[in-house]
Amino acid sequence: MLLNYHSPDHVHQTIVRQPLTVHSKMRLLDVIALINEAQANFRDVPSKNNSSSNNFTKDINNIASQVASCVLVVDDSQLVGILTQRDLIKMAAERKNLEGISVAEVMTTELVTLKIEDFKDVFTALNLLRQHRICHLPIIGNQGELIGLVTPTSLLAVTIQQAGLYNYARVKLAERQRIEAELRLERNFISTIFNLTDALVVVLDSQGRIVRFNQTCEQATGYAFEAAQGKSVWDVLMLPDITECLKDIFQNLAAREFPQRYEAILINQDGDRRLISWSNKVLLNHDDQIHYIVCTGIDITESRQAQEELRQAKEQLQTVLDAVPGFVSWVSADGYYLGVNRHLAESFNLTTDDFVGQELGFLQNSPQFTEFMHDFLHRQDVADSNVVDTQINGLTRKYLVIAQKYQQNTAAVAVGIDITERKQAEMALAESEAMLRSVLKSTPSMVRVVNAEGKISFINQTTPHLSWEDVVGTSIDDYVLREDCEIQRSALEKVFAQGEVVSYETRALDKQTNLKYYHSQIGPIWHNQQVTGAVIITNDITDRKQTEIALQRAQEALQQLNRDLEARVEQRTLELQESEAELRAIFNQAAVGIKLEALDGQFLKVNQKLCELLGYSQAELMNKTFRDLTHADDIPHHQKNLEKLISGEIETFSIEKRCLHKNGHLIWINLTVSLIRDVVGKPLYLVGIVKDIRNQKQAEEDLKRQFATVEAAIDGIAILSGNVYTYLNQAHVEMFGYTNPEELIGKSWSEIYEPQEIQRFQNEIFPTLMQQQHWRGETIAKRKDGSYFAEEVSLTISEQGDLICVCRDISDRKKAEADICKALAKEKELSELKSRFISMTSHEFRTPLAVIASSAGILKSFSHKLDEQQKQKHLQCIQTYVQHTTQLLDDILLINKAEAGKLAFEPNYLDLVNFCHILVEEIQLSSPEHHLVFCQPPQHSLSDGEPVMAYMDKKTTETNFKQLAF
Repeated sequence: MLLNYHSPDHVHQTIVRQPLTVHSKMRLLDVIALINEAQANFRDVPSKNNSSSNNFTKDINNIASQVASCVLVVDDSQLVGILTQRDLIKMAAERKNLEGISVAEVMTTELVTLKIEDFKDVFTALNLLRQHRICHLPIIGNQGELIGLVTPTSLLAVTIQQAGLYNYARVKLAERQRIEAELRLERNFISTIFNLTDALVVVLDSQGRIVRFNQTCEQATGYAFEAAQGKSVWDVLMLPDITECLKDIFQNLAAREFPQRYEAILINQDGDRRLISWSNKVLLNHDDQIHYIVCTGIDITESRQAQEELRQAKEQLQTVLDAVPGFVSWVSADGYYLGVNRHLAESFNLTTDDFVGQELGFLQNSPQFTEFMHDFLHRQDVADSNVVDTQINGLTRKYLVIAQKYQQNTAAVAVGIDITERKQAEMALAESEAMLRSVLKSTPSMVRVVNAEGKISFINQTTPHLSWEDVVGTSIDDYVLREDCEIQRSALEKVFAQGEVVSYETRALDKQTNLKYYHSQIGPIWHNQQVTGAVIITNDITDRKQTEIALQRAQEALQQLNRDLEARVEQRTLELQESEAELRAIFNQAAVGIKLEALDGQFLKVNQKLCELLGYSQAELMNKTFRDLTHADDIPHHQKNLEKLISGEIETFSIEKRCLHKNGHLIWINLTVSLIRDVVGKPLYLVGIVKDIRNQKQAEEDLKRQFATVEAAIDGIAILSGNVYTYLNQAHVEMFGYTNPEELIGKSWSEIYEPQEIQRFQNEIFPTLMQQQHWRGETIAKRKDGSYFAEEVSLTISEQGDLICVCRDISDRKKAEADICKALAKEKELSELKSRFISMTSHEFRTPLAVIASSAGILKSFSHKLDEQQKQKHLQCIQTYVQHTTQLLDDILLINKAEAGKLAFEPNYLDLVNFCHILVEEIQLSSPEHHLVFCQPPQHSLSDGEPVMAYMDKKTTETNFKQLAF
């Protein structure tokens, strides 16, 4: 297996993660010294010759010594320039003076860079290096940050690792030659599989020319292999919708991957269009070049047509049931509603979905109906009827209920007809009969009502040569061939005896004696629990029968052609031997597993793909049966289909089952089995095609997990198609005040926005969304109760054209942002107050400090001229202002404590008069420009010598008085 040198791991290993980097202001001479030092370090690193992939990173770092030939200039984590040895040599050749020059003056600023997310393979970097003729390619991140450096030498390291693969290929070539020699011996076996498979198999060369063509392909296209051999596939198969695409693919086959699976229209030689599902496998030669392309096609035309017809039939059935004027309901065998028609649901002001899953009688409006249905479901009767009372909008109505079981008595359908008033019932009956007749006349099928003797009492349409009166009263045997009368009579007797619906086919001659084929279905008409008549619905199937006969004749002709071809096999033995290696390669190199089994399940032959899938060698598989490799729960299903295939009930079957790998784990496969018979039709052996469907199964599981993740998301997620909601998760529903997604499914997105916001979407958001395929921003949305809220919205247009909406309620975030703004405004106000306080405090500090400095200067310069009293005065002044400054500091600390909530309240008894005197003296010293006076209380109000005591916090009181004084 070749190593993928395009993988991100190997590509990223070519990046030198620590190149030389400098800043733009660095001197050029310092940069040159840095380069020389780095080159010397690389030369000193010892070389180690180790081919192990574990030393791959070390080899990269050793080879990256070339990185030292340049420096990358980085400012603020952003790459701004590059300087290489080539630039230095050029400056030296120009004899420039390098003294005092910074890197920014000489570096190259027009950079060629590569983002790390665009670095997918080595060719991306090599193309940039060649295109711009550079040797150094910086690798940057999504934000412009420097990741590393890539050089031609570092890229070479990826190629070096591939060299060891050539020896491996040489050994494989010898082994392949041996295998091819063995494969030639099994040419007839491969040819049988190639020609008998039901799939179209075409082998093309690298130019699109047809090399091989199996019989199925000859039958589908109308071309013989000899006529198609060597021609281009688009000239023979005539694929008009992909002709140009195929030509372009083969012209550029070396640079483009060939599509593995696709569907295309094939036009055969007769002009018929067939839808083919193609599966392609590329076969390589010994030079790893495309040698052959094996194209396997499955005709899915009828499958697609059947799917479309089934869908139309379901729509027509639902339309008919909704148009029925009576009550129609489907009930399971255990008494739960499977569905109702629209008329029944609307009569009780409900929807049809409200009934699904509910138990009979949940409305409590008709106990008689509930009892009748429960009794009918527990009985073996196929059909029954009864009259029941039902409460509708407060009124009691009588209904005739007719019940019929279906699906092998596992479910029943009940039809209720209102028969409250006799006249209304007669009118309703007349209208119903007229409607039925109108429907019967408009239907293309012939509908007849007959009695037990086969006499016709009603027919919905006349024949071209008989009137309605001519047909009524005649026998049904008059209109079929005599030999088919017994078939028709047997079906009629079975209907009247057992009450079953019977289908049969008859023949008749028209007026021109042309043979016509008819398919009829006869069913009972019940009355009082007895079959009183039968309804026969007949359709003309002449065209289908003629087609079947033509196909049978064509098959016989093909069988004769096959016998002729077998007679020619002996004559072409030499040609088949020459092409034996080619068919052997198809068998063993097929993209699917192929096995040959005996009728008892013993493996006779397997290809290499099946061995790889199951983990066994061919020798090991030869000793096993399919039962040994199949999960125990899947063996009965496989065995049942195998028995049908061997008995001839079916020609082929395809199933999905679990196989056991050699190491024990389970593998999901799709198995298609065909039976090979001899010339007389005796079963010989089984051919099985095995497809690995593990990825399909894993994709189904991944899809389930992804859907569960979306449903569990806390953000609202919705998908819109054509401005209408097609999907909403529960978080989106609850965000807008709803309870169920059905309340918004099918409605426009504009219902949850005001007109002003809708106008903004149409004028601003949608133009940007259509241009960029994505938009993200904030809007104002409306809940179901009419309240508004802010939401953050992300809109993305998918590849299918749907609009994916992810929204988040940001009301709390908006409120938090408003609170933060208020807090910031308050903080700004406090900061301004603090600034004014600091300014005032600085002024308060400046005055006492100026007085202290002045007194200290006088004492220092003129102390010899001052007497002792003057010196004491200045010292006292300095001491006083020092105390004042200390007090200011205490005040500041006090304010800080108050702001921090750490201010302690410590009250105590103190002499209030003495406290005030001391406080006035301190304030007077700090403010000599003011004159402070303290007035004591009148003496007669106080006792002689008795102090005025107060219980207060001294520090807090001092601070408050000083603040008031200033």
